[in-house]
Amino acid sequence: MNAIWPVRCWVYRLRNGRGPVFRLRMGWQRARRGWSVEDTWSFYDYLARVIAGGTKELGERKIGYPMELTPERWDEILRTISEGFAAYGDLDIMSPEVVEALKLFGQYFPNLWD
Repeated sequence: MNAIWPVRCWVYRLRNGRGPVFRLRMGWQRARRGWSVEDTWSFYDYLARVIAGGTKELGERKIGYPMELTPERWDEILRTISEGFAAYGDLDIMSPEVVEALKLFGQYFPNLWD
């Protein structure tokens, strides 16, 4: 048996597995361009988590809201979007909660600012 084989396997796992080097590389990609190769493996899930967390944060800060809405209605819209996208992985894609969140997200996308 080749004595170098276990070392090669260990090096391969560090480079290509989910070890510390892999995590560091994915973190670097996210910091550099906003997403990593790992995120694209299930991109819809990654985006759903980002949108759910971002809209939840916007609702908690309560700094601004669109001129055509009241602050209460805007909070309700943000909460609906956040809960719908958070439940996206757990529910059927065509569930009423997810469909409503997708509709509101598309309608108010330009207003998602702080």
